[in-house]
Amino acid sequence: MSKIWLLILVLVLVIISSCSKKAVDCGTDTTCFMKNFKTCTPSKVLGGTMEVRGGTTKSCEVYFEGDNPSFEEGKLVQGEKLTMECTVPDTNTFDDEVFTGFTLLKMVDRSSCKGNYYDLLKPSLEQIKSVK
Repeated sequence: MSKIWLLILVLVLVIISSCSKKAVDCGTDTTCFMKNFKTCTPSKVLGGTMEVRGGTTKSCEVYFEGDNPSFEEGKLVQGEKLTMECTVPDTNTFDDEVFTGFTLLKMVDRSSCKGNYYDLLKPSLEQIKSVK
């Protein structure tokens, strides 16, 4: 009898794992990423430096990663790792077909974000808003 329950448990786990959403890997295709971002479909681009982690078009969880390079003795040196997590509302209203720096600023401007990447972008956002 216990073997039957073990078999049922294994089958249920296999079914559940096959039904779970896996992130679409867009490689370097930012158009693919934006298409998935608009529907809040889990996806990643550029090796995971940008990821849609889930949610709905009303409240989509997006992750960004980068570094803060600096120059030492005239050479570019990789700096500290920067990360930011944002809850982006109404992703279906974004018009951009490709991801640009302006798209990132628009996402962050509309969102609730946290992280050291956001801390770096916030002064630029405030400056852009003051010029409008």
